[in-house]
Amino acid sequence: MSEFDPTDIEAIREAHRLKEEHEAFLKRRDTDDFKWLMSDKRGRRIVYRLLADTGVFRNPFVPGQTDLSDYNCGVMSIGQKFFADINEFCPERYETMITEQKDDSRNKR
Repeated sequence: MSEFDPTDIEAIREAHRLKEEHEAFLKRRDTDDFKWLMSDKRGRRIVYRLLADTGVFRNPFVPGQTDLSDYNCGVMSIGQKFFADINEFCPERYETMITEQKDDSRNKR
């Protein structure tokens, strides 16, 4: 095993390039995974339930209960991350997801 040489600028640049390349690969993979999830009706149902369960569109504040409000804010931040991913990676699927949920709700009556 070789030791790190702080004077080897080329090795440092190569290590930095490899790290950036790996991070870009992970970002592409995560993006592709999310697009795949949202491309299927079953995946959109899962994401819709996640958004609903995390209270993305509700006020997390519970009067007189700071701990519960803090918990709700933490849970909501998870949903907000998913909502941000929808808007970034496949915003056209959001409308599809909402339409499907409305149709499912009407069929349950």
